[in-house]
Amino acid sequence: MKNYPVVAMIGLLILVLLCGGCGVNGGGEATNATPLAHISSVSKTFIGTVVTLDGSGSSDGNQDALTYRWSFVSKPFGSSATLSTPSDVKPYFTPDLAGLYLFKLVVNDGKVNSSTATITVTAFLTNTQPVASAGADQNSVLGAQVTLDGSGSSDANHDVLSYVWTLTEKPVGSTAELTKRTTVTPTFKPDVAGSYTCALVVNDGSVDSNPATVTVNAVAVNVAPVANAGVNKNVVAGTSTVVTLDGSGSSDVNGDTLTYHWSFVSKPSGSIAILSDPTVVHPSFVAYDYGTYVISLVVNDGTVDSLPSTITVTASKPDTIVSMVTNYGTITLSLNNNSAPLSTGNFITYVNSGFYNNTLFHRVIPGFMIQGGGYTAGSFTEKTTNAAIKNEATNGLKNLRGTIAMARTDIVDSATSQFFINLVDNASLDHTDTNYGYAVFGTVISGMDVVDTIAAVTTGSANGLQNVPVSQVIINSVVVVQ
Repeated sequence: MKNYPVVAMIGLLILVLLCGGCGVNGGGEATNATPLAHISSVSKTFIGTVVTLDGSGSSDGNQDALTYRWSFVSKPFGSSATLSTPSDVKPYFTPDLAGLYLFKLVVNDGKVNSSTATITVTAFLTNTQPVASAGADQNSVLGAQVTLDGSGSSDANHDVLSYVWTLTEKPVGSTAELTKRTTVTPTFKPDVAGSYTCALVVNDGSVDSNPATVTVNAVAVNVAPVANAGVNKNVVAGTSTVVTLDGSGSSDVNGDTLTYHWSFVSKPSGSIAILSDPTVVHPSFVAYDYGTYVISLVVNDGTVDSLPSTITVTASKPDTIVSMVTNYGTITLSLNNNSAPLSTGNFITYVNSGFYNNTLFHRVIPGFMIQGGGYTAGSFTEKTTNAAIKNEATNGLKNLRGTIAMARTDIVDSATSQFFINLVDNASLDHTDTNYGYAVFGTVISGMDVVDTIAAVTTGSANGLQNVPVSQVIINSVVVVQ
C-alpha cells in the first residue's frame, strides 16, 4: 500500500503552519493609514468677492472615502462672514471686512481624523495702483557703471511687482543703453558728460504704476553730494503715530563723509510737530494732526551742500466710530473721513446736534436696504433738515453689504439727513458713466445681525410711503464714540 496521500497531507499542513493560515487577512486586517488634509493655496482677495476653499488635494493611503470638516479659526472683529457648507470639499465664503480670515480643515476616512490643515486668506478693501520708486538721483563719473534701484517700489496689496526701465534722456552723442531693464537693478555706463534720465514703471499684475524717474549726472571732477529724503509716506494721524525719516539713500560720488540737515518745509496749521534730531540720518516726529507734512533734507560732503530733497508725509484723519442704538439692538459704524469727507462731516453734524435721536428706520426692503434718518418716532412726521450736500459717489467706495450710504432723490446733489444700510452688494447703486450713484461713507463694524433683524420686520404702507415697518423701528440715539 502506497503512502503518497499521507505525505501530501503532511506537506500541506506544514505549508499552512508556515503561512499562518495564508488567508485573505494574513492573520489580521491591513493597517489603516491616517488621512492627510490638504488645502490648495488662496492668499488674497477683496471685500465682497466670493472665495472658494479647496480641500480636494486631501488624500488617504487606503483610498477610503473622506469626509470634510471646515471651520473658522479667526476673522476680523465684527465680520459676519460664514462658510457655505462646512462639510463640502469646496465650501465658499464672502469676506465682508478687510483683514485676515484663518480656516482649518480636518478630514476623516471613516475611522480616524487627519491632522489639522490651516490657511489664511487676506481680504483687502480694493486693488490699489502700485507705486514706482526709481531710487535717489546719483552723481557718477564717465565710464563708471551706474546701478539703478527700484527696490523702494511698493504695492499696498502686497502683489508681486514686475519692472520696466527706460533710458528716456541722455546727452547728445551718448550711446549708453540700459542692461537688464526688466529687473529691479539695471545698469548702464555714462559715456558723455551730462544728465541721464531713467524712468521706471512697475505693474502689480493688473495695473501699471505712474512713471518714476531718476537723474544721473555724469562728470569727471569732484561733485556735490546728492540728498535723498526717502519715499513719501501715508499714515493715520494720532498721538502714537511716530514717523521715522530715512536719509540713508543720500550719496557722494567721491565717497566723502556726509552730514545731514533736516527741516520742516510745511506742516498742518497749528501743528506742534518737531524733529527728534535734525542732524541724524533717521530723525522722527509725531504726526499728531492730520494733513500734509513736507520735510527737506540737505547733505554736505565737507565742501559743498547738496540740493534739497523733500519727502511728503500725508497724515489721514482717522475714521469716526459711531454707535447707533435702536429698539432692536446696537449698530456700530466706522465712517470714512478721508474718502467721503463731505458725507461723513454732514452725518456727524446731524449726530452731534441730536437730530437722529428718536427717529425711525422708515423704509425696509429685504434683499436691498434699510433706510432711516428722516422721520420722528411716534408721530411719523418728516423732520426739517440742513441744506443738501454734494454727491460723493465718485469716491471709489462701493455699495457692498454692510456699507452705509446717503439717500437722495432723483436729483444728484440732494442728500440731506437720510441714509441707508445695504443688505446685499448693490452694484446698481454704484457710480458709473451712466448712473451717478449713491455715496457710500462708512461700514457697519458690529451689529449687522441687528440690521438683518430689522430687515425681516413686517412692512406695509403709511403716510403715503411704502415698505414702512408695521411696528416702528426706532433709532433711540446716535453718538460719536471715537
